[in-house]
Amino acid sequence: MAGMSIAFAAVGATVLVGVVIRGKYDEIEQSMFEAQDEQSEREAAKENQKGSTAADDFFGQTVPQPSTQPPASETEPSMGE
Repeated sequence: MAGMSIAFAAVGATVLVGVVIRGKYDEIEQSMFEAQDEQSEREAAKENQKGSTAADDFFGQTVPQPSTQPPASETEPSMGE
């Protein structure tokens, strides 16, 4: 008889805990997703602050930007010449 009462108490406690957790599950899940979103936003902001990527650090400036444009007469030959 004592074994049955212990078994019923364990089942009852498990069901009670399950009901409580199920009632709070949406709140727990929402707080977890918010924490993930905040962390991903912090990581994205940290990456944007670096200003250069590992590839830029290794290869240097891959597409050099000319500081001044040469005059058009020097770069393009005229058709009449």
